[in-house]
Amino acid sequence: QIPNQQYNIMQPAATAPVSPVRKATICEPPKPKAEIPAEHQIIATVLTSLKDQCISLAPNPQIR
Repeated sequence: QIPNQQYNIMQPAATAPVSPVRKATICEPPKPKAEIPAEHQIIATVLTSLKDQCISLAPNPQIR
């Protein structure tokens, strides 16, 4: 070692301020879905049918 050698000692980096912890809130249970209006029932039927067809044709169980 060399006497009188200066070392560059790194100072700890400044940390970001920590935000206060929020208390957990109790969530309300999900509301039941309302019935689909008659004018939109055909759309719901078609989409459900399309979803069922896609699921039945999916080769990989993870896709289902």
